[in-house]
Amino acid sequence: MQESSNRFVSAALKRLIDYKTFDMTRGCLVRAKDVKSNTRGKEYLDKLLSKNLGGEFIKLNIEDIKPLLAILFVKQACKDYEVSEEEIFEFIVQQKIAVENYLIREILSDPSGQIPSGLINEEYLVETQPIQNKNVTKELDDMLDNLIIKLGL
Repeated sequence: MQESSNRFVSAALKRLIDYKTFDMTRGCLVRAKDVKSNTRGKEYLDKLLSKNLGGEFIKLNIEDIKPLLAILFVKQACKDYEVSEEEIFEFIVQQKIAVENYLIREILSDPSGQIPSGLINEEYLVETQPIQNKNVTKELDDMLDNLIIKLGL
């Protein structure tokens, strides 16, 4: 959940803590940005991280999400790349992409109940995001190319 608007953050967290309605046993917020104090979202986040709900808040790092996105893109276009789902899963296992991925390990681990450190405080962001987004897109393109080469396509 990377939205900045308090309204969107609050709505997402409200649903994330509604385990019964959405038939969940645990919720996990993956986000690079902080949740602003004195908002409904912060109240919902506190409930998510409480012992009662046992939820988790994991800091999103671009390096952890890139290999997962590359695999997703290849999987979505597996017919175009002439690769089977089995080959993709075999690649994931061989390269230990899931087992060694921080995000996946944290999502599956016991919840800490803590807010991660080093989150982005949007009030202090400089207007360089479009440049950063272009770099991220280039990095994702490069990772996709490397994944396709490794798969032998």
